[in-house]
Amino acid sequence: MDIAIVTGASSSLGLAISRRLIQLGFRVYGLGGDYTDCPLQNVNFRPVSCNLADPAAVEAAANRILEKEKGVLVLVNNAKYFGSQSYLEMSPAEMQRVLNINLLCPLVLSRTFAQGLIDLQGYIIQLGPLHVESNRGGPTGAASAGGLKWMSELLFQDLRQYGVKVCHLSPEPNRGRDPRTTVRQGSRVTSSIDPEAVAQAVEQLLQSPFGNIITEMVMRPLRVSEPDQEQVVKLPYPKPKPIPYTVPRELIEAEEQLEEEDYRKSQQERQK
Repeated sequence: MDIAIVTGASSSLGLAISRRLIQLGFRVYGLGGDYTDCPLQNVNFRPVSCNLADPAAVEAAANRILEKEKGVLVLVNNAKYFGSQSYLEMSPAEMQRVLNINLLCPLVLSRTFAQGLIDLQGYIIQLGPLHVESNRGGPTGAASAGGLKWMSELLFQDLRQYGVKVCHLSPEPNRGRDPRTTVRQGSRVTSSIDPEAVAQAVEQLLQSPFGNIITEMVMRPLRVSEPDQEQVVKLPYPKPKPIPYTVPRELIEAEEQLEEEDYRKSQQERQK
């Protein structure tokens, strides 16, 4: 069974990606976070709680996984932390935590799992913003996001000769979306990123049959806000098929009656 690592797998994008990977036949290790109330309960989902802000703890957790598994085919660096304070109020310790989780953790995991990824010609998928306009977390968040972006590019350059595929996947939020926007039950969300759409994008990256690789993928919402009513989809009315000709029932009955009379006459003549 192929092995996948997903950081921040307990909710949102990481949860949707983990579910999709399990459906594809992977055994998924959810790394970091608290999985006490995680809704994903599956025999092929293995939660591994550890402090992603501690590089030593991240490396130790990765090595424990390697003791059980021969190698990792897919590494999804998804976990993000931005803090609750503004940049001017943020302490150096909080800045360090943001950088450790968003940037140093992917660096440590990519290095620790590198040999298995090379042996299996695997995939590294990094989730992060592509442009500073869609960045979160102020300058500290931008520093980690920019580092992750350039890290992805250089990882691809260094590992492509071994068949390792590296992609920077950017689910761009809709910054102009009104947060009070509500979506009617059962309707399709078009003004924000759907986690299932991101999971589907990961599936497409893994199942591409070509000898090429998408190194950057950007996903954006279709609309700025939800429409007042569902868009009506007009389907073309099919052209009516010609009605096949059928003989009227009256003619059929008259013909049957004539045949019956002819038969009776012929029987009477034979009897004479």
